[in-house]
Amino acid sequence: MKKFVTFVLTAAMAVSAFSVNVFAAPATAKAVLSNAKIAVNGTAVEFQAYNIGGNNYFKLRDVAVAVNGTVANFEVGYDKDTKAITLTKGTAYTGSKEAATATDGDKTAKLSTQVVVLDGAKADLTAYNIDGYNYFKLRDLGTALGFEVTWDSEAKLIGIAADAVSSGGEDTQSQEENGRSKATEFTFELAAEEERIVENLVFDEDVTISGDFGTIVFENCEFNGDIINAAEQFTKVILPDGTTVNGNCVFKNTIKEATMDTSMPKFVSPNTLNIVCEDCIGACILDGTEDNIIFNGETYSMADVEFFYDANTNELVPYEGQEASALFVGQWWENGEKILQMFCE
Repeated sequence: MKKFVTFVLTAAMAVSAFSVNVFAAPATAKAVLSNAKIAVNGTAVEFQAYNIGGNNYFKLRDVAVAVNGTVANFEVGYDKDTKAITLTKGTAYTGSKEAATATDGDKTAKLSTQVVVLDGAKADLTAYNIDGYNYFKLRDLGTALGFEVTWDSEAKLIGIAADAVSSGGEDTQSQEENGRSKATEFTFELAAEEERIVENLVFDEDVTISGDFGTIVFENCEFNGDIINAAEQFTKVILPDGTTVNGNCVFKNTIKEATMDTSMPKFVSPNTLNIVCEDCIGACILDGTEDNIIFNGETYSMADVEFFYDANTNELVPYEGQEASALFVGQWWENGEKILQMFCE
């Protein structure tokens, strides 16, 4: 069998300066690390922020974490073709808060030209680039995304207010209409070669699947936390159409060193999944070619494919427009080097 062509997984994507609104904003400005307290719906939250010209500037992903679970929640993505940050309103944020990068002392902030697309249209936002990171004016974000920003001068308190997503009547009615009920079990241990079907449940906590060489299918289910595949080998977690995943799909195993022939644990779905696979092996199969796979923060689609798996010859060959029905992304280490492999079949 011809060895699969692989490529090394690069460092996490950094937000680069490209194109944002420049109205009334100077090209360069002094940025002062903010010492203001911040509260989201009355709860104190730690942020890394800068004050520029009397306005507060924040990282997009930090704000997305803060308003998750409210009516102002939004997803953050990146379009590699257009080099634009994409924001989707009304969608739960599936990433994580960015690590603090600020240091004490004033900084020189440069007006960012990063393009931001909100629900398919270019957004009118002011942003500055500081030490390679883009910081956006909080009030602009509030106006665009639907949360209120307040300032208490006496308490030196920045307030962010957004109504919580209802967990009452409308959600309950929707669940009943979908034939779903609240789950009471959140851990599933599979025996070798077991094939289990779980149907019509709403999981409001993280779900963990363990046991090697098993298969579990979640039919007409809703996940409001993470799905954790803790198997060491093979086990497939299948999430078909009709199942909603609002959290991450996470691999947690003890294996790093592997080869292309290793039988990896995997998630399978016809829809986009947000895969988290840190310091372990794992693979995701997109059953179809219309959506994409988000793997450790990077988005992969058919536009990125270079190789096609030929089932007749059991080989990878250059992708030249062959009819494909699935997209595969997998990760492992060889001799200490992280490998990412992608192909269609």
